[in-house]
Amino acid sequence: GLTEKMKIRFGSRMFDIISILNINPNPVSSVLNILCNANEATPVTCNFYSSEGRIVRSITANFASGQNSISADLSSLPAGIYFIVLSRPNERITEAKFVKQ
Repeated sequence: GLTEKMKIRFGSRMFDIISILNINPNPVSSVLNILCNANEATPVTCNFYSSEGRIVRSITANFASGQNSISADLSSLPAGIYFIVLSRPNERITEAKFVKQ
């Protein structure tokens, strides 16, 4: 499994706001499933970037505290390496890489 975490510092304590628990299948040919854990309810934007840095797909969701999943149909994307970036308003949280077949 793939685990990517970005930690936000509050004083001397560290919190994992959102962590990506799993991305499957990787490589993907059609639908990519992203399993995440959120430490608090929060609105999330999931941007998919090409290796050139262009946003090729964007999904917004409202995460509940606990496990959340996002499914994205990526069948129309050309083969290559892509990046997922999860963010909240004005805050990049975590990212991961996947391959489109």
